[in-house]
Amino acid sequence: MCHNKDLFSTLKVLSKPSTVTLPNGKCVSITHTGTVILSDVLTLQGVFYVPNFKYNLLSVNKLASQLDGYVIFTLRHCFMEAPSLKKHLVLGEYYAGLYLLKAQSFTSLVMATLILL
Repeated sequence: MCHNKDLFSTLKVLSKPSTVTLPNGKCVSITHTGTVILSDVLTLQGVFYVPNFKYNLLSVNKLASQLDGYVIFTLRHCFMEAPSLKKHLVLGEYYAGLYLLKAQSFTSLVMATLILL
């Protein structure tokens, strides 16, 4: 899910609105979904637009499914490996209990914070 509309390359209205429960327990309505291009090798489909939430969250399961790959967590880093990638991709670094996406690795997220779930 993403709160920044500018990060979407495509955005469409859902024919049937849905809801999602945020980490704080609050349930919010989802009315839009779209595509977020993280880099030339990593595009996320079906990203929920959640304007009233201040974080961008990434589902590791959805990412691994879309790329038919796997994600490796170590004490300090998170890596992605998939047949479509030429080499393993460093997704993020561990910080304060979360893995934060390394913005410098992804062209469209230079100013955004994305937390791996």
